[in-house]
Amino acid sequence: MKLTTGLAAALLVSAALAPSLAEAAACSAACDWGYGPENGPPSWSELCCPVCDGRNQSPIDIRTEDVVPGDLGSLTLTYRESHLEFSNTGHGLRVTYELEDGENYLEFGGQRYPFVDFHFHSLSEHTIDGRSAPLEIHFVHRRTSFDLAVIAVLVEEGEHKPAFNPLWNSLPADQSLEPRTVIFNPRKLLPNKLAYYSYRGSLTTPDCAEVVSWFVLKQAMNMSTEQIEAFREIFSANYRPTQSLNGRVVRSGG
Repeated sequence: MKLTTGLAAALLVSAALAPSLAEAAACSAACDWGYGPENGPPSWSELCCPVCDGRNQSPIDIRTEDVVPGDLGSLTLTYRESHLEFSNTGHGLRVTYELEDGENYLEFGGQRYPFVDFHFHSLSEHTIDGRSAPLEIHFVHRRTSFDLAVIAVLVEEGEHKPAFNPLWNSLPADQSLEPRTVIFNPRKLLPNKLAYYSYRGSLTTPDCAEVVSWFVLKQAMNMSTEQIEAFREIFSANYRPTQSLNGRVVRSGG
């Protein structure tokens, strides 16, 4: 499967325009960022890195009437059941594999993006027609330092979702706790259909590097009120508000 010219222009970033790893590390390590009134998202560009005030920032509000339909190709996921390390970073809950690099990956547009981690936000960072979901999960994949692909899954309130139990039964409520280990396949946290909205954007935390192809899934996952509240007891609001689109185009695919 090959990228079309339009898709290449929309989703692939030029290394010449992307920040270097050294710049990214300096940005993220230079400040004590967070989600509070003193160090929250409005202050990140000043505290952490000027690119947090860039023109291609994430998340965004996806206006469905403005989405451009197109045959962008499908998302193909290879996730394996494995030991996962589940930790409280102080900014959110992060889950990483204990497998060798390349064992888990996303394939899209003829490229393979190795899995990095997945993590949770409350409320959702992306909104659909101005509406937030209670939670959002980000599945992060990195092909190069300048080419990341992130799948975003919105979580809506509904029936109890047993697939979350292995994680939710081990929620590390305190950052000082040692990481928990669970055996799990993250594919269970994604819907069967992987149709998506796609646009070019950034990381949603400092250093806010504008190196991400976003795939926001159209189909949400359900979680019970009790499951949602269990997360919110630890992180009541670890989300970045939506950013200006600044002329970017959101496309549909999958």
